[in-house]
Order: sequence, then structure tokens, then C-alpha cells
Amino acid sequence: LGYFRQALASGPTQERYWLGYIAALKLAGHEPAARDVLELGRKQGLSGASISSLEAWLPQVEHGLLPARVHAALLPGMPDPAN
Repeated sequence: LGYFRQALASGPTQERYWLGYIAALKLAGHEPAARDVLELGRKQGLSGASISSLEAWLPQVEHGLLPARVHAALLPGMPDPAN
């Protein structure tokens, strides 16, 4: 999680850093913190389909797989393991 936090601190305008940190928090079992970071991101102007998709995913447990939009934003060009 430290690397994600560092990336976000060095590039707070990078949507993928927000997405990565929030997803990492959720996957590490820190859902309340993930929600707090998501809310902070929204206050900083974070918006869009990837953010909405991540927000909808937070309360769910889907074998750890990221929503397709979030996967595409974080890992462009990489195949989605859910497909």
C-alpha cells in the first residue's frame, strides 16, 4: 500500500493513482479506508465512469477482480482476467 500512497502523493491529478490506491485498499481488506480515499478523491475533483464503477464495486466481493472500467484505466492494454 505504501507504493500506491507514494504514487498518489507524487501525482495527485493522476486518476489511475487514485484508482490503484483505492482498489489496493479494498483488496487488502481495508474497505472503510478505501471509501474514505474515494470520498477524498471526489472532493479533489475525481469523477467519471471508472470512479463510478469502482464505487459500485467497493461493497461487493467478486473474487478480487476489478470492474472492467477500472482494470482498463489501471492497466491499459492488459487483458482483463475476468474475460
